Amino acid sequence: MNGPKVKPDLSQVFVSSEAKSKYPKLTTLFFLLLSSSITVLCVLFLYLISIHYTVHTSEIQIPKLFFTASVYTMMLSLLSEKSIDYFKNDRKTSLLASTLLTTLFSLLFIITTAFCFAHYIEHSISFQDQLQLYYLFVFTAFVGLHILGYVLHSVQLLNRLAKVFNDKVGTLLYFSDESILENLRLSKYFCHYVNVIWLIGFYLMVFTM
Repeated sequence: MNGPKVKPDLSQVFVSSEAKSKYPKLTTLFFLLLSSSITVLCVLFLYLISIHYTVHTSEIQIPKLFFTASVYTMMLSLLSEKSIDYFKNDRKTSLLASTLLTTLFSLLFIITTAFCFAHYIEHSISFQDQLQLYYLFVFTAFVGLHILGYVLHSVQLLNRLAKVFNDKVGTLLYFSDESILENLRLSKYFCHYVNVIWLIGFYLMVFTM
């Protein structure tokens, strides 16, 4: 004899579907940052070893412009926090400006670091002779790839917001989309991570050269 049919709890179905869309993103981000951390630790370890085996024929000069890159990574962390507040309060103009600024600071980081290494090439400084400078280049390029990925993500968010900016219904749907809020939170974690590894790695290298 069959028992009474149990009506499914729609709230449980909703939570389950939300979890399925949420946790894979967090899991993916976790493993990406874990693998990135291992790579950074390997580069820093090799750099510290190179200190004992490098014979300096001349003092390594770090362009002052290089230090402004730290300002850009800190601004990315700050703006990623602000973007979440703007989204929760439905402040589309502020969110648009914040996203534009994150894209701008990301590009400034890439341009600034590229310009600094072009300075070394212009002055014919060999990375083979200055092994520590080589590891600084590898570390900077690695962080730059992270920021370039963030630029692509910011452009995607910017494009999506621009499409509904003048549409009242579209704006309401945009600010009620939980997936966008989740993406902003993941972006915040990513920006904080990039900021921390840059500040630790860069200044460790600079003050030990």
